[in-house]
Amino acid sequence: MSTVPLELYLLSPSALTRTAITRKVSALAADTDRWLPLLRYSTDQRWYAQLESNPFYDAWLLSWTPGQSTELHDHGGSSGAFTVLSGTLREVVVSGGLPRHLDRPAGATVSFGPKYVHDVGHTGDGPAASLHVYSPPLSRMNYYAVESNQLVRTRTELTDTPEKGWAKHPALVS
Repeated sequence: MSTVPLELYLLSPSALTRTAITRKVSALAADTDRWLPLLRYSTDQRWYAQLESNPFYDAWLLSWTPGQSTELHDHGGSSGAFTVLSGTLREVVVSGGLPRHLDRPAGATVSFGPKYVHDVGHTGDGPAASLHVYSPPLSRMNYYAVESNQLVRTRTELTDTPEKGWAKHPALVS
């Protein structure tokens, strides 16, 4: 019988700690041989590729061209982290009903818990790329609007991708 080595910082059988998620996104970001050959850019839609998926977490490579952004959302109970690989992304975080605009340059890593609500977009020139890890793996996302300084959930979507509707990367479809 063979044993599977488990990282000591596992929180439970289905989720990693925020520290473990941050370590994983940093390790993947440093492994440029793994993700750089996959990286693509599209002006028609935001592009993504899944790098890893298991019962504990999933990892995604995303690219951004100027003007592309997500909607205000959470990750449906998953914690996560993202590292900006190139370019600068603007993150809008809503706290107390008020938006804060935070520029995230290449090399920045953001870690968040399961109730984190944000929007991410690329407001700069040229392309940008980022790497995201979610634990447990994404299964749903909630979308929000801000009304009278309150977050109001507008919809929930079941998903196994960073955002429903994105096209799968052709090199990764079997």
